[in-house]
Amino acid sequence: MTVSELLRRSVMERIEDELDLKTYEEAMAEYKKNPVTYTLDEVIEEQERRFRLNE
Repeated sequence: MTVSELLRRSVMERIEDELDLKTYEEAMAEYKKNPVTYTLDEVIEEQERRFRLNE
């Protein structure tokens, strides 16, 4: 691996980490405004209901 490739990968990983952190912070802020959670079964049930309504 060349030095330039190593630097490129490092920069890309840093950008991805920063985007992940931003997404996390936005999701946590939204959750703190409305701390509602759903089980996987509830999500599936809701999606199936929406799918049936759109048929």
